[in-house]
Amino acid sequence: MSSSSSLSSSSCPTDCSCNYNNLDLEISCENRPTNATSLSDEIDAYLTNVAWNCRKLTIMNTPLTAVPESVCHLKLLSWLDLYFNLFLTRLPDNCFTRLHELQFFAARDGGLTTLQNGLFDNVTALLTGNFTNNLISSIGAHLFDVTANLPSLRYIFLSHNDLTEIDTWPVQRAQLFPGSRIHLSNNRISRFTNSLGWHYDCTSAPLLSLTDIDLRANDITHLNDLFRDWNITGLFCCIHARR
Repeated sequence: MSSSSSLSSSSCPTDCSCNYNNLDLEISCENRPTNATSLSDEIDAYLTNVAWNCRKLTIMNTPLTAVPESVCHLKLLSWLDLYFNLFLTRLPDNCFTRLHELQFFAARDGGLTTLQNGLFDNVTALLTGNFTNNLISSIGAHLFDVTANLPSLRYIFLSHNDLTEIDTWPVQRAQLFPGSRIHLSNNRISRFTNSLGWHYDCTSAPLLSLTDIDLRANDITHLNDLFRDWNITGLFCCIHARR
C-alpha cells in the first residue's frame, strides 16, 4: 500500500494502493481479486474519512460489482474514472445526478452491459462520457436525449461494445450542440430506431457540420436504412459509416 497524503496509508483498503495528492485520488486494487462487498465498505470508509473533498477520483483494477455509495456523496467531484472493473455490470441509479460539478465521467474497459435512462439527468457541467470497451448491448433512449438536460455534453464514446441498435439521440444532439463527437464504432449496429419521434427534413434546423458521428465497423448494410429509420428526409449531416 502507498499513499502520498500525510494521513496513514492504513486507511487505504487492504491489498490496494491509494495515491492521494492535491485532491486527486487513485485507488488501484490489482492485488485484491476477491471480497467485493468488503472492498466496497473499505472504500466507503476511506472516502468518507480521508478523501471526502477530492476533486478527481480513479478507481481501477477492482473486483467491485457495484459503485461504492460514498462516491455518490463526493459533491466536489469534477472527474470520475472507473477503469478496468470487470465485474461492474451496471451503474447505480440516483448517484451521479448528485454530482453537480462532474465534468468528466468514464467507465471504460469493464463489464458494463447496459446504460439506463436517468444516469446523468441535470448534470449540466458534464462534458465527456466515456464507455469504451465494455459489453454494453442496450442504452436507454433518453439517456443522452435533450430531456436529460445535458447542455455541456460534447463527447460520448461508446466504441467497442455490443450495441445492435441505436435511437435518434446522436442526430438530435448533432442538431443542437456544435462540436459534438459521438463515437459508436466497432459495435454490431444494424438497426436504427426512433422511439423519440424525431423528424428531420429541409425545414428543420441544420445538423451542425462540426458534429462527428462515427459508425464505422458496424453491421450496417445500406445507408438508406439509417436515413429511413431515423426519419431523415434531408441528407445534410456529417455521418461516418465506413465499413
